Amino acid sequence: MLGVEEYKTVTCYSLDIDSSPPGAAVHLNGEHIGNTPIGWSGEKEATSLVIKKSGYEDKEVMVDDLDWAVKEAAPPYQWPEELEKSDERYDGEKVRYKIYETSLSVILEKVD
Repeated sequence: MLGVEEYKTVTCYSLDIDSSPPGAAVHLNGEHIGNTPIGWSGEKEATSLVIKKSGYEDKEVMVDDLDWAVKEAAPPYQWPEELEKSDERYDGEKVRYKIYETSLSVILEKVD
């Protein structure tokens, strides 16, 4: 088709995590990413999520069971100039992001 540009679709994930009490360690795919409250985003799919805090039971969450919202991001020609540079990561291919977003709030149980 004339005038239609092809874009590589890059899938990204965005996850906001909070806990009660705050300050719990968050492990995503086995890697410590920080303490709650925390926001995480990346192109690597989140598969395993464990929230830990001393004196509390660990909380494991099945990431596939979370309610993900999907949104299509604008193509690069609509981005601010600094974001267009991200095309360089994909050998100059034009990319469009498909973003999966969700948030999670966890109540940790005290260990007896």
